[in-house]
Amino acid sequence: MNINEVKAITNILSEFKVPCRVLPPPVSYQTPRSNVYVLERGAGIKESRIIEFETEIESALGGIYGEQVGTRFLSSPLAISVPRRDPQNVPIYPLLRKVKRNEPGQLLIATGEHYNHAGSVRGNGVVPQILQLDLMTPSTSHMLIAGTTGVGKTGVLKNIILSGALASSPADVSWLIFDPKRRDFPILESLPHLAAPIFLTPESIAGGLRGLVEEMKLRGERFDAMVAKVGVHQATIDADQVFRPLIVAVIDEVAELVDQLGKEAEGWIKRLLQIGRGLGIHLILGTQKPEADFISGISMANLSVRACGAVSQLEHGKYATGIPGKKLGAHKLTGKGDFLLTINATKVFPFQSGHIEAGEEIKIIGGIDSRWQGQRSKWQLRWQPTDIDGSAQAQGNQAKRRQVDPVHADMVDELLAHARQSGSVPSPYEAQKIFKEKHGRTLNHNTANMLVERAQQLLM
Repeated sequence: MNINEVKAITNILSEFKVPCRVLPPPVSYQTPRSNVYVLERGAGIKESRIIEFETEIESALGGIYGEQVGTRFLSSPLAISVPRRDPQNVPIYPLLRKVKRNEPGQLLIATGEHYNHAGSVRGNGVVPQILQLDLMTPSTSHMLIAGTTGVGKTGVLKNIILSGALASSPADVSWLIFDPKRRDFPILESLPHLAAPIFLTPESIAGGLRGLVEEMKLRGERFDAMVAKVGVHQATIDADQVFRPLIVAVIDEVAELVDQLGKEAEGWIKRLLQIGRGLGIHLILGTQKPEADFISGISMANLSVRACGAVSQLEHGKYATGIPGKKLGAHKLTGKGDFLLTINATKVFPFQSGHIEAGEEIKIIGGIDSRWQGQRSKWQLRWQPTDIDGSAQAQGNQAKRRQVDPVHADMVDELLAHARQSGSVPSPYEAQKIFKEKHGRTLNHNTANMLVERAQQLLM
């Protein structure tokens, strides 16, 4: 507990005549990235009355440190989280050592280290616990991980993959990884649970998604055949035979993929979210773009579990989790693995993602191989590269564009027209301005880069 922070918080509340006491340790405590102070309200004082002075408290703390300080209020009981001056990482190894082998009917994954500040008030102290989810539970069968660049989203995804591979054998669970950035996940290529090479290019990602949808169809047909043969009751009991191995697909930068691959790929992802759980297929999606148009389009009702890191705008926290942005406070997270996990837009679990040092993945994968004695996934996804426009035989300029979205195709034509007049293709920044003027909405910077590259290809 930092005595200067305690004085600043207490003085502000006293100044505005709001009786409230900062409780001493072990009630107030420290996490790797924050000091958390549990607040004891005076009689008749509502939580909302104290939260009103968040700005004043931040100003007082900012005066101590000479820089802006972003605090977050926590509920049940009321507490305030203040970023530490010496933030620490959580090493990955202690977390993974807590991962046990799954029991039958379980599919556990771990996101990071969880801190339950209610325990301190009950006199139990705050003991960090591994935060695990069971994907076999209907309410937690799919997951979204959102947050702006650099907050540790990739680290959470790696925690999930590595912990899931430690917990379940390659015979029971197969993993698929879609990595459009092409740089974060290739290190996991030797993971024994992979049912296909890591999908990196647009053509392979489209082909992999289509292949996964086909696998879902096959499983549905097999189950229907079992129902016809032995009846619904017995078929449900025997369903494990049809839905093995379980499949977990990790799709990073899913919003960008939908922008790039178009409506057909969005449709595939929606179908997998809506139908896949019942057929042993689970999706974990990552995005830097938790914006309203993407969130509403991707069928968020089927993503009841959402982890949100620091976001650049207050409303992005609401779009990502369904919880009002100011109440959630994701825009004030410290980054570097600092996340909030929400279930059904109600329960909130703060957690710190495990930090993976360079080169550690190889050692961890070696440990996974040893645990499963060299087994590898026997099931392999059947897929083939697919052009983004849905035709593997597409020719000419249409193949070069690789885009089913007609608005983006029109934008390429617009860039070509500018190039013919000026002698060069506009920059991505200029492309964004042109798109905004023509369509009245913002063009993602990465998509602008992609469209400029395509226009340049067409000029060759």
